[in-house]
Amino acid sequence: MSTCTQAKFRARCHTDPVGLQAQLWRAIAAFRFASLGYAAILLVVDSGDYRRLPFAWVVLAGMPAWTVATTYAYARPPAVPAVS
Repeated sequence: MSTCTQAKFRARCHTDPVGLQAQLWRAIAAFRFASLGYAAILLVVDSGDYRRLPFAWVVLAGMPAWTVATTYAYARPPAVPAVS
């Protein structure tokens, strides 16, 4: 029996699709926070170039809510019915 099939080693096994999927979702969450910071920096640096600056601030204000909501939603494992 392989160590990947044992329950206590599944989190460390790279062939476990749930473990790999969780790692990918964490990477996407990190990218969301990085892109939020990048957007904020660009808005501050290039604020003189915007035609409708208040709308840009509204969009930037909504980005943290979306980032936190999606990060939280994808952090929870999906409910999988028990197989009998």
